[in-house]
Amino acid sequence: MHQKTLFCFLLLFSIYFVSDLQAQNTSKASSLDTTIIRGTIKDARSKEVLPFVDIYLVGTPIGSSSDIDGNFEIVHMGSLDSLEFAYIGYKTQYKKVKQGKEQTLNISLRPEEKMLVTATVTAKQKRRRVRDTAAIALWRNIVKYKTQNSLNSADSYRYEDYTKIQFNFDRLGQGFINNKFLNKRLGIAMDHIQINDLGENYLPILMKETISTFYYRKNPKSQKTVVTADQFSGFENESVSAFVSEQVEELDPFDNVVVVAGKSFIGPFGSGANIAYRYTLSDTLEIDGDKYYQLDFSGKRRQDLTFVGSAIVHAKTFGVAKIDMDISKYVNINFLKGFGTSQKYRLIDGYWVLIEGKNIARIKVPERPSFLYMSIERSTSRRDFDLNIPLSDSIFDGDNVSREKKAYKRDNSYWKTMRHDSITTQESNIYTMVDSVQNTGLYKALDFTMYALTSGYLRTGPIEFGSVSELLSKNAIEGWRLKLKFRTNNRFSEYAQIMAYTAYGFQDKEFKYGLGLNFKIPTKKDRWQSTSLLYKYDLVMLGQVNRFMAHDNISNSLSRRDPLGKLMKIREFNWMYTRDWFKGFYNTLTYRWRTFYQVPNVFEFTSGENLDPIEQFTTSEFILKTHYGIKESFYNNGFNRSTLGSKLPIFELDYTLGVKGFLGGEYNYHKLDLSIKQRLSLPFGYTRYELRGGKVWGNIPYPLLRIHLGNEGLFRNRFAYNMMNEFEFVSDEYAAFWMEHHFDGVILNSIPLIKLLRWRTVFIFKGLMGRVSDANRLVINIPENISSPNYYAEIGFGIENIFDIFRVDFMWRLTQRNVVGTRRFAIRLSFAPGF
Repeated sequence: MHQKTLFCFLLLFSIYFVSDLQAQNTSKASSLDTTIIRGTIKDARSKEVLPFVDIYLVGTPIGSSSDIDGNFEIVHMGSLDSLEFAYIGYKTQYKKVKQGKEQTLNISLRPEEKMLVTATVTAKQKRRRVRDTAAIALWRNIVKYKTQNSLNSADSYRYEDYTKIQFNFDRLGQGFINNKFLNKRLGIAMDHIQINDLGENYLPILMKETISTFYYRKNPKSQKTVVTADQFSGFENESVSAFVSEQVEELDPFDNVVVVAGKSFIGPFGSGANIAYRYTLSDTLEIDGDKYYQLDFSGKRRQDLTFVGSAIVHAKTFGVAKIDMDISKYVNINFLKGFGTSQKYRLIDGYWVLIEGKNIARIKVPERPSFLYMSIERSTSRRDFDLNIPLSDSIFDGDNVSREKKAYKRDNSYWKTMRHDSITTQESNIYTMVDSVQNTGLYKALDFTMYALTSGYLRTGPIEFGSVSELLSKNAIEGWRLKLKFRTNNRFSEYAQIMAYTAYGFQDKEFKYGLGLNFKIPTKKDRWQSTSLLYKYDLVMLGQVNRFMAHDNISNSLSRRDPLGKLMKIREFNWMYTRDWFKGFYNTLTYRWRTFYQVPNVFEFTSGENLDPIEQFTTSEFILKTHYGIKESFYNNGFNRSTLGSKLPIFELDYTLGVKGFLGGEYNYHKLDLSIKQRLSLPFGYTRYELRGGKVWGNIPYPLLRIHLGNEGLFRNRFAYNMMNEFEFVSDEYAAFWMEHHFDGVILNSIPLIKLLRWRTVFIFKGLMGRVSDANRLVINIPENISSPNYYAEIGFGIENIFDIFRVDFMWRLTQRNVVGTRRFAIRLSFAPGF
């Protein structure tokens, strides 16, 4: 199964939450078993709100707490008589509640005679919190000794890791549980509904478990993860399993920047975190004869990307023994309506090592109004620590992550023995439940629909037809263009794929076509290896790499002010072979043969001062691509794969050799292109940058030079210069720098009223330097409307997260502003959903 199927399965249940919502609205008032209590907790004297007050349902083990603003909400199905409110430094209070009713309780807690930390001073009728210097001193020592306390300070170590990732649907009301339509079609799934610690119904729908051994060596610095067991309910695809693990990672509160849902949070124990956090020393504890402090922390501005929580700190070593933290509900993140992490550490041989951890993310879809709550839980347990032991070089051979051959084939007896914690009967039955649901007609219909929406292909058994977005388009050469395409999938063959298409232009009255073969080559160490063949005769837009902005995409055709006309007609044969060597590093060897044909009134090839006509020319070239993404991961989906990105730089080097006389090639040349790109997470957002450069040795026609991609459409193209015209500039040597910084609401969150819109600002800059030698200008005369860029630059700012899914960019051209046909200013739109 592939990545899209995972989201398809999650969506299966969510569609029916609409009926659940309606049923809850009509039945909630009459349900005597559901008790809903909301309210705010304040200091009885100062009237200030009290965050993180412990709330217990008397007579049950169930508990909750108030948020950073002192607000709380309890939803309980079952018997309930009263609530207990407990807070350090305050008298515990009990409050009666009305069973089966929706009610509001505003609680005022009275301070004890001796208070631990609360202090205020009054001046000019204003209250000001006294800076807790003891808390700041404690925080400084935690930061000072965190490297010394870290397990990575050991010369070497190993441990066994057990990780469980579980997807749940939360807050299920009686309307959902009693829905006859769902019970009839998804009966086995309905049998797995459970109750959490807050008394809410939830349905576990997917679960992934992994057992692995982790090895680390300081000198030379090396690390290795060996997966000994892995299972994911309903998914046998190893790539899907790895994909989920990559997306639900463990958090490190000691990092300067902690990334949650792609957003850069300031870590509470990172260097300089005291600029963004307020720290309070709230308690002194004694555990097993040792002295500990409780250090509470929260952001100084509630809308900043910070956490709220507390840590238990060992007084002697300043190591953190336990930490609990959540994100504030005021943080500007779409769909994520709660995120918390809890981690426990143990002192072993002088190092504080993580022994237990749990992350819980609650997602609300759609944002407004909501009918679906989904939670993702990641639990980690570590044991069998061996520190400062000799580790041989052979352990670290190969990829950083390896899997034993039987990792995906462990039976139930193995899991029962090796799990660090037992799982419930309902959890163990998730594997059976998922398999049963996937065999229902309802799931298959949804799977078909989701696949069509995400891939553009209609899947009919082993053959798929499409692509829907390319079925009909328009350009200045062909007029209206009709394109029919098909391809085979894994049901036809696990290792081979056939692709073919034909297109017809109603204006030029000419057929175009293409035929391709893909082969996925099995390997012993699960390293990607593939080869492909392609032959086509068609119009192309040279330099275009974005499928959405391709010339035969209907949305691109309809969004342009003028029909696209700068298309080159080519006949091409392409052979490609790709092989991974280790994680993030691969080579691609390509042989490409192309014949370029002139297009009347668009690209008419001429040579010399006499403008001697050239109807066509042919190239024959070999291309070697070297790609290295440091710690980069990929998602393999059938015959293709997509990058999951990396926090570190990604390098690419392309070398092209043109051979004259080989299969009709007419030119000898060398081309070299280098690029470096990275996504940098910063305390005030994140930056994407890219550096590119290249050079051509030898004399070649201008269509073979570096064609700098422009954009004359309405939609933003992140792979193009959005203020440059199409085919405006070419170069035989060039250097470029692109930068885009996303502030993630840092600026607009500070503006009253505007911050309610939840908009976010983006800064954009793209610069280019390039030239064309006189010799390359004369091989085939460059048209007058095409030139070398010399120096080109554009700048702009964008507003994203408009209605959570749209982005608008306002762009200015800084150079060559007086050239006929260019625009000094433009607005670009894009569909950009995300957290």
